[in-house]
Amino acid sequence: MDCPIAFSLGRVGDWWSILILRDATHGITRFDQFQKSLGISTSSLSRRLGVSSRQAPCLSRASR
Repeated sequence: MDCPIAFSLGRVGDWWSILILRDATHGITRFDQFQKSLGISTSSLSRRLGVSSRQAPCLSRASR
């Protein structure tokens, strides 16, 4: 990825969660949009969205 945030977080920890939050703040709301933007597998994205929705309720379906 060309994103400096992605590069930095790849060195220190779980960067998918931060990138998902980044995309959400840029208006991405659909699963397929996240997948296309991040270039992440379906299973990995599903798993990360499950964890992220517990950490950041704004990503859960119930809060929309």
